Amino acid sequence: MLSPKTHYKAYLVYKVRNVYGFEFYPVKLSVGVVGTEGSKRAAYLEPERDRIPIDLQPTPNDVQFPKARVDGWLEVEMGEFFNEECMNAGELEMSALEIEGGNWKGGLIFQGIEIRAIA
Repeated sequence: MLSPKTHYKAYLVYKVRNVYGFEFYPVKLSVGVVGTEGSKRAAYLEPERDRIPIDLQPTPNDVQFPKARVDGWLEVEMGEFFNEECMNAGELEMSALEIEGGNWKGGLIFQGIEIRAIA
């Protein structure tokens, strides 16, 4: 259950093993309460920046790269949202999409999505 009147951030938590297909285009991430404008981010899920072609590399403000956690997993911020009221009756919608490349993808192992209150 989420606390009312609280700001939150959502994080996609994953590992890679023989990853392929994520080096050319960033993944579009979004999170938000259904019925409101969601927060949007873009991120490369490929943790090795040198595998991203130089002409496709974004400026630092455009796209984020995964951060390594102490537990061995990687994470990228999906976005943030404000829980106005108690979420008992509401719905939270999240997505991670990459459809521009049109190439096969593989090698991601998802732990899940973490929702953290912003202090």
